[in-house]
Amino acid sequence: MILTPLSQATFDSLLNSDITAHKKTTFFTQLLEGVSFLHKQGILHRDIKPANILIDQYSPPCSRITDFGCATTTEPILYDYPGTIPYLAPEQVPGQHHDRSVDYWACGLIGYRLLGGHPPRRQILPGTDLLNVLDSLDRMMMAAQTQSQSSTKGFNKAMVSCCRDMLLFDPARRLTAQNGLNIIMHATADLTPTSSPTGSGATTPKALKRQRM
Repeated sequence: MILTPLSQATFDSLLNSDITAHKKTTFFTQLLEGVSFLHKQGILHRDIKPANILIDQYSPPCSRITDFGCATTTEPILYDYPGTIPYLAPEQVPGQHHDRSVDYWACGLIGYRLLGGHPPRRQILPGTDLLNVLDSLDRMMMAAQTQSQSSTKGFNKAMVSCCRDMLLFDPARRLTAQNGLNIIMHATADLTPTSSPTGSGATTPKALKRQRM
């Protein structure tokens, strides 16, 4: 794997950190833009998780998606044991096919964690585990009505809504990364693209491909 020496940490460092809700939302939009870009190229990542999203800098926020060891261009594809169990979508089980919507599910879980949700310890399947996550997001939505984005404990209402819609059991009904990005950018007037260290001016996380030496 080729990595940049500029990367300071991964999204794991953002979880339960004291950075503002506004910055967490910015990092989340960068993830959505990166996933949307990959899908437009016909690439399914299939291992989106906090440890696979590198942070180049915190201010202004700049991140990149890495680790393409589970990526595929085949869609739909029969479950072949890719990814990391707590971030697998419900349809990622033996004998079933899945598509790019598994990346939307993983994005929803990462967003949920950025918002302060409890880390999943196993694959979330229909039932109590999923209901607990959705109930927690509903409580965050209620809190978002009164809390300020400038607060470290604040919630971005659009981000909460997008995470919930990405965590739908039916893959066909999940909110896409591009639509989620559009919703958050439209709802958050002061959220603007930040320049990357390369000076490209794009918020898209840079995709680093696994190379064979």
